[in-house]
Amino acid sequence: MVRGKREITKDLYDRSMENNGHLKTEWYSECFTTAERLGYGVYGTLVFEEDGKYYVQFSMGESCD
Repeated sequence: MVRGKREITKDLYDRSMENNGHLKTEWYSECFTTAERLGYGVYGTLVFEEDGKYYVQFSMGESCD
């Protein structure tokens, strides 16, 4: 499992904050590729703001199963 962070839009950040800071799976396509979502697997998303930019922190599998 690898950890990462990726910049997201303010809109996606705001929607996630209404969901206790987590992305809903139906929003994953807005910031992850199909291979990342369906092959590697994305887990444990959490949004945050840093220096005026918006990010999602996540874990991802190390191989595309």
